Amino acid sequence: EYVIQSSRASVRFFTDGAGKWYTDINLITGTLQTKIDGQGAIPSVGTVEAFEVPYNCTITAAKLTADVSGSLVLDVRKITAANYPSTSPYTAAAGTSIVASAPPTLSSAQSSQDATLTGWTLNLSKGDWLQVSITSVSTLFKAKLSLDIARR
Repeated sequence: EYVIQSSRASVRFFTDGAGKWYTDINLITGTLQTKIDGQGAIPSVGTVEAFEVPYNCTITAAKLTADVSGSLVLDVRKITAANYPSTSPYTAAAGTSIVASAPPTLSSAQSSQDATLTGWTLNLSKGDWLQVSITSVSTLFKAKLSLDIARR
């Protein structure tokens, strides 16, 4: 057995004893991302994107970027695998907000980063769904939310 490990992943090479080799790749850190695109216009408040959490993880940072300097506030809501799709999927009211009083925010800026995540619900489970909705927006047309995660 041979193992190669970095800060982002580990790769294990192992044999079945009969000469056949296998590989096992385990991501240690990663990023969950969603894009918001107003299709050439300012996106509407309440616009929602949803994505599934691929494995048990902890959010370690939130990064928000936009195509131009502008203002944007997002809410991120978690829906457990057992409750997805919810009774009101793809609406701002579905699930439970994980961002407390510190939502991802741009304020007359093109990017922001938060590694403190004060009050956030940080632990996610495989199969949870995250829904991202626009609380307020001005000036920009496109944005990307990136959540840095660490596998647990």
